Amino acid sequence: MKKGFEEYFDKTLRVLEEAGFTANRVFYPQNRRSIDVVAYNKSIGFKLLVKITDDSENITHEEIGDLKKASKGLNAKPVVVANRVKNEKLDDDAVVFKKGIGVVSVELLRKYFKFGEKPVVAKIRGGYIARINSEALREERIKRGLSLGNLAELIGVSRKAVYDYEHGKINVSLITAIRLAEVLGENVFDGFDPFHEAILDDIQPDNPINRLEQEIYNICTKHNLVFYRLSETAVDYVLHGEGEAYSITIINESMNSGEDYEVKLNEAERITRVLEVKNIVVEKINDIVELKRVLRK
Repeated sequence: MKKGFEEYFDKTLRVLEEAGFTANRVFYPQNRRSIDVVAYNKSIGFKLLVKITDDSENITHEEIGDLKKASKGLNAKPVVVANRVKNEKLDDDAVVFKKGIGVVSVELLRKYFKFGEKPVVAKIRGGYIARINSEALREERIKRGLSLGNLAELIGVSRKAVYDYEHGKINVSLITAIRLAEVLGENVFDGFDPFHEAILDDIQPDNPINRLEQEIYNICTKHNLVFYRLSETAVDYVLHGEGEAYSITIINESMNSGEDYEVKLNEAERITRVLEVKNIVVEKINDIVELKRVLRK
């Protein structure tokens, strides 16, 4: 990994720690992984799973799916911290939503947690948009003595469009947003939240595909839990219920010697310790009894 990219990792960790998070970097698996940093600010109840990349286009479908499932199962917020999007420098004042997850620069991350600043511009499905604050727009229009028609003419839209802007939160194109800002100022916009606007509703619980998973599934059903299968991190399953979460790490004979064994266990421990989640280690199917014991408490 390039020295500059290592510095980017360090800066991300520093931003989170300065914002009151306990943060750990994750190193497993060595190549492709869905989670690079886990962080938790207990004082505000904010759990964060971070994927860090130079260009967000390099993130695979599997990594995104894993990140979303882990976030939903562990009651955390997902985010991607990147330098670029499609080889273009990522704007420090804009969030790009990739398959429902916010992609931000480390500087935007800093401004969000240090100053509470939210980006007023978002890129969704290829286009940049801004979000109008209907009440603020109406107040600024009236303050300047402009009618609906006057404002419509100044920004190049229909009178009905301006009426709609004032009667609900509306996303507008970047061109329209710039014209609005020139006439009424930037206070007529609401920010986008890269974390709380992440879309996880498309993530569904997994179904069992082998005997071990069937055992886990049966236990989950009994305790009103659902389980999500992960493949790009040290935790293999997350179990999710109302206000509770658990994780399972599988150790099997296919792992190379004790080194892989220890690395995976240590990395799973780094993740779950920060997030304050109970992790159950399973080497053979009989170890599932430990999961039963934990859930009985």
